[in-house]
Amino acid sequence: MAGDDDMMQHDVDRFIGALEAHARPPLRWTYVAFPEETHATILHRAVYRAFEWMGKK
Repeated sequence: MAGDDDMMQHDVDRFIGALEAHARPPLRWTYVAFPEETHATILHRAVYRAFEWMGKK
């Protein structure tokens, strides 16, 4: 989550809680906050990081 998206924190926390409670293999997921990013810049960083994460064995 971007540093300027505090209004979304409650919803993000609820979504993470649902994944922790109900996600089962083969679903793999992770959550990474990007406090140094803004709403305007987070997409590029998050997509790049997602491809790195998905490429790990």
